[in-house]
Amino acid sequence: MFTAYFDAAGATHRGGVMAIAGFVSDARKWERFELAWKSILGREPVAQFHMTDFVSKRCEFESWKDQSERSGRFIADLISCTRKHVNKVFGGSIILADYAAIDRKYQLHELDRKSTRLNS
Repeated sequence: MFTAYFDAAGATHRGGVMAIAGFVSDARKWERFELAWKSILGREPVAQFHMTDFVSKRCEFESWKDQSERSGRFIADLISCTRKHVNKVFGGSIILADYAAIDRKYQLHELDRKSTRLNS
């Protein structure tokens, strides 16, 4: 059995870019991943990791300003944890203005509504 986690980033109301990333791993490896990930967060201590907060040194990372060695070690540990415990990593992005132009031509949003009605 496999476990997957996906997350999207981007602000659709502001335009720009929408990105998605995800991980897939077998269930046993995923359990080990969660334990190792929580252990890394707990060492600092950090309740949850959000890359946007980490990079901009906001919220839980506000006191990390000017601590590049600490930040580097922390992110390296998270990357190592992911490499060790995850089978596949997926990612992609789309420029929302391009998607809107294609949607106007091919009415992709209409296909999604029809699919939802057919599956109901």
